[in-house]
Amino acid sequence: MKQVIIENPVLNSPFDVPQRHFKFDDEGITNEVVESRRNSAYFIPIAKPKMQGKQLRLDTGWTEERIRPNDDINRIRAKVDQWRQGNHVGFTIRYTFNGQEENYRPDFIARMNDGQGTQDPLNLILEVTGARDEKKATKVSTAQDLWVEAVNNHGGFGRWAFLEISDPWNAQDTIRKAIPAC
Repeated sequence: MKQVIIENPVLNSPFDVPQRHFKFDDEGITNEVVESRRNSAYFIPIAKPKMQGKQLRLDTGWTEERIRPNDDINRIRAKVDQWRQGNHVGFTIRYTFNGQEENYRPDFIARMNDGQGTQDPLNLILEVTGARDEKKATKVSTAQDLWVEAVNNHGGFGRWAFLEISDPWNAQDTIRKAIPAC
């Protein structure tokens, strides 16, 4: 196998979806950059036959037939990519911030039986909050105080509520405290 030196192996930001990767060929990794995300896969090494008096060595030939895709990981990545592209079934709440109209897309919408029965589920808008700023406060206030109240007063679109989650690791308890029947 040829020796490849890659001066700077960091191609992508840790905060964004990877957009580039180093190409592999039958010899192994190259320093050629490919402008796409690599599919998740693993390599099946095959040990050479054991020889008397020598240590067993792994044959690491990077042949295509030894690479197996991580199907579960690749399916999850596709779903996350779909979510990142804003595929939120078109659900948005319009709000105004600094005179500019914006679209708020909730992090999650959960339909649940809150004690009213399965024929009358509660549509719960869940916003997972990180850093709080003026824009976040405006969209939360619009969704919670204006939109939810207006849609519930209309009565033709089911029942709605809004809940802000400040600690995602404790989301279940936060929801149960806000909606005890859940």
